[in-house]
Amino acid sequence: LKMPSRLLVVIFLLFAAACSKPEVTSVDTGYFNAEAYFSNEAARLAKKGPMLKISNWKGALDSTLVTITDWKKELEPFTRCAIHRSSMRNSYKVDTIPGAENVHIIYTALERLPVQRLEVWKHGENTQRFLAVTGDTNMVFGLYRQLEYVADSGYLIVGRQEMKMMAPADYSIRLSWR
Repeated sequence: LKMPSRLLVVIFLLFAAACSKPEVTSVDTGYFNAEAYFSNEAARLAKKGPMLKISNWKGALDSTLVTITDWKKELEPFTRCAIHRSSMRNSYKVDTIPGAENVHIIYTALERLPVQRLEVWKHGENTQRFLAVTGDTNMVFGLYRQLEYVADSGYLIVGRQEMKMMAPADYSIRLSWR
C-alpha cells in the first residue's frame, strides 16, 4: 500500500511539472525601452499640479488648465513607441552621436514599421528628450505622428489623419508643466 501511494505522488508531481507554463523571458535588444522610461515618468509626474494643455484639431484651438490623474494613460502614445522587444531585433539602424556630456541616439527603421524613427537625447544615464516619428497606413486610412517629449518641460504631439474620400485632419496636442 505504501509503494502505490508514493508512485501516485511522483506521477502527480511529474504531471504538475509538465502542465506548468514555462517562464517567459524577453531578450532585450539594447534599444531604448519606452515602456520602462514612460512608466517611471508617469510616477514622477503624478506629483505635479495643474498644467496647460493646448490642442488644435483642424485649426480649432483649445487651451485648458488640466490636472492629470492618470499619467500612464496620458503618456500612452509615447509608451506605444516601444522598439526594445526581441521581435524588433535588427529592425533598426542605430546611430550614436556623442557629445561632451550628452549623447544623441537615433534609431531608424530598416523596413516599414509603426515607429519609423526614434531619437533619444541623454545626459549621462538621464533621458532628457525623446522624439518619435510614427506612421500606419492601409487601404482606408493613414495616421502619421511626431511625438516629442522633454522631461523638464512637457510634450508635443503633431499628427495627420487621412481617410479615403475625406479631407485630411491635422492636429496637435501640447502639454506644458514647466
